[in-house]
Amino acid sequence: MRIAVVCGVIVRHDAISDAAMEQVALLAQLPGVERVDLFSQYIEVPPPCDSHVLLDPWQLVIHPRFTEADVVILHWGIYYQLFDVVTLLQNPGRPRVVVHFHNCTPVELLPPSQHAASRQSMAQFAHAITCNVEYWTYSELNRKTLLEWGVDAGHIRQVPIPIELPTWAPQSDPAGRVRFITVGRVTPAKGHKELLDAVEQLP
Repeated sequence: MRIAVVCGVIVRHDAISDAAMEQVALLAQLPGVERVDLFSQYIEVPPPCDSHVLLDPWQLVIHPRFTEADVVILHWGIYYQLFDVVTLLQNPGRPRVVVHFHNCTPVELLPPSQHAASRQSMAQFAHAITCNVEYWTYSELNRKTLLEWGVDAGHIRQVPIPIELPTWAPQSDPAGRVRFITVGRVTPAKGHKELLDAVEQLP
């Protein structure tokens, strides 16, 4: 089996980039997988497989490694031009097409300067929903989001995040305190307040 994974960018400290990198590493180890290729518009971190930088879906759909793929996995969490290849993969048979859905920050949680980009993202995904593809996602929230946006329940599969288990164990605090560390942007879109409010309600 030959697998093509498509992601907008592969950069440091980015959740979708990390998910795509972990995924290609895992897929390459599976029995029966002959080759994994990663396609992206920009690659900052070398992935653990063959990679290709392309700028538009037409370049992608004619790339030899892409046309040979048995399975195409498209990661989506925000607009990127390569994702539009989903509209060019509607022929029955090979390849099998999967959209790995990471969700998108609602426009009301974004600053006004990002509203246009958010609307562009939603329009791109709304069109993808009209295509005959499968969807993978990590969480129940994302599954419900797909249902609300009109994806048929039979086309959705929950796929665990491929992460390594830590080699250390958390230390208990003598005073019973719970401390959190967050790495990333502290903005309403990331839900820090909701997390703290939920923890406050725990026994």
